[in-house]
Amino acid sequence: MAADGSEREEDVGPVSSGNILESFSESKETRELIVGLRDGWGELVTREVYTQRFLVIMDNYQEQPHLLDPHLEWMLDLLLDLVRDKSSPPGLVHLGFKFLYIISKVRGYKIFLRLFPHEVVDVHPVLEMISTQNPADHEVRRMNGEGHADTWGTGTR
Repeated sequence: MAADGSEREEDVGPVSSGNILESFSESKETRELIVGLRDGWGELVTREVYTQRFLVIMDNYQEQPHLLDPHLEWMLDLLLDLVRDKSSPPGLVHLGFKFLYIISKVRGYKIFLRLFPHEVVDVHPVLEMISTQNPADHEVRRMNGEGHADTWGTGTR
């Protein structure tokens, strides 16, 4: 209330600020990162740069994950092609699954699973992959600091 007894509007400004996005503007870069995995996975520095950049891009959409929806199918298809390819080395397959995990973490597993194949033909390769994993391989099973296994090496369970 003002000194003369009248009510006055005060400019309080924004209550909170956020990162409001209109679309998935990093679509082209994300596609290039995923496609580039096949050539860049073998070099540690390149692999880390790709992974960190992908994490930064996906983290931008934590508050608005629905913006990823029109792009989930092609991202999933590219990554599944990578992990299903019999000529892909185990390290590349692991990296492909790591990227899939990052996407599912941002978008949520319920939406993600709707797009994931649920075909019987995929069960056998998954079981083969699990049976051939080396539990002592530090790239496959890292500890997340709390003594829990971090299967994907991202710092979360």
